[in-house]
Amino acid sequence: MKKSLLYFLLVTILFSCSTKEKNQIAFEQWRGINRDGKYQEKDLLKTWTKEGPELLWFNEDLGEGYGSPIITDSAIYILASRDSISIVMAFDLNGNIKWQKDFGK
Repeated sequence: MKKSLLYFLLVTILFSCSTKEKNQIAFEQWRGINRDGKYQEKDLLKTWTKEGPELLWFNEDLGEGYGSPIITDSAIYILASRDSISIVMAFDLNGNIKWQKDFGK
């Protein structure tokens, strides 16, 4: 249990150190800049179009879990569980797996 927690904390710290563009608003803490869940960007859509947003990619083989993805400029990181083994996976922005690593059971 301690080893899994250590790996989880290490992964979280490493991914929180990503870079961002100068004008990009970043959510670097829970619920945004003011911790109120409000996005500061202007001219956002009031409603979705009938077709909804374009689906860029889809994956049914992630495993089980309730984690939220971590999205950076070049990758998407996901924690999941397969056959009782916890894994962290990195995908490129097209949905291709870059790497994966088991980190606990």
